[in-house]
Amino acid sequence: MKDNEFDYFLTVVKEQNLSRAAEKLFISQPYLTQYINKLEDNLGIKLFNRNKSPITLTPAGKVYLKYAEESIENWKILFKKFDDIKNEESGSISFAIHYQLGSKILPKVLPEFNRKYPKIHIKFYEERSTNELMSYLNGNKIDFAIIYMSSVSYVKYYELLMEQEIVMICSKEHRLCKLYPVNSYSPYEIDLEEIKNERIIMLNPAQAIYKVISDMFKEYGIRPDCVANSGNINTIIGLVANNFGISFVPQIYLQNTIEVEKIASFRIKNYPLKWPLFIVYNNSNIITKPMKLFVNTFKDCFNIEKSRMNDL
Repeated sequence: MKDNEFDYFLTVVKEQNLSRAAEKLFISQPYLTQYINKLEDNLGIKLFNRNKSPITLTPAGKVYLKYAEESIENWKILFKKFDDIKNEESGSISFAIHYQLGSKILPKVLPEFNRKYPKIHIKFYEERSTNELMSYLNGNKIDFAIIYMSSVSYVKYYELLMEQEIVMICSKEHRLCKLYPVNSYSPYEIDLEEIKNERIIMLNPAQAIYKVISDMFKEYGIRPDCVANSGNINTIIGLVANNFGISFVPQIYLQNTIEVEKIASFRIKNYPLKWPLFIVYNNSNIITKPMKLFVNTFKDCFNIEKSRMNDL
């Protein structure tokens, strides 16, 4: 496929003007006009309505646009697979992850991955919301996203990476620590009723874990005394460590945290709180060897049994 086979057409579609499109392409307008005329002649049908401004697509043009986009995507798939064949342990991967989760996971996974596969180039983005992560994925900017999702009903290609436990945390100066064994890493079980009157620091309502915790309280008919909301789990952990209130966080966020020695964690009896972490792929046809090696390295780092991708 020639580099400009679809570039000229797509640029005209985007700019809706031949002069602007020619400027973007660094070619003359007469040359671009000649190219479009020849393309339409070869196809035997008009692709653009050029008798008015802005230029619009004809019904045939819309069909050709879809064909052009699919052809470009298929070429990407083809060359990704060629890269795999040429060298299984080279190439590149690109992904997005929530910035706070990345701070706990990537320092453990990326050095190990680089040690095993030094020829694979890594590019990653850290963002603040699931919507931002999905926008990278839907915009074909990345190969995959590492995302917490309570439901995967709206994605097609995914794999469960791990299921983390959400624990209740409090300061070691809290009254509960006088009643029960204190251990930050192997939580003791308590009844939810025991904390129904506690001051609680919650994540922001827009965050998925907020709903998990709110649903738990709602099921038990408890209205928690929420003294603060924060979108930063590290801020919440710091507040809890200084006995400002209790909170609920995924256990992984207690790893490598300065305040962890000041914190005790507890499970809620008869109410398992889980936090499923998924890898969501852009396209099942572009799951390359480097991507598979990354996922396997991730699972090795966290002692997770390897499984196949789900195709819903």
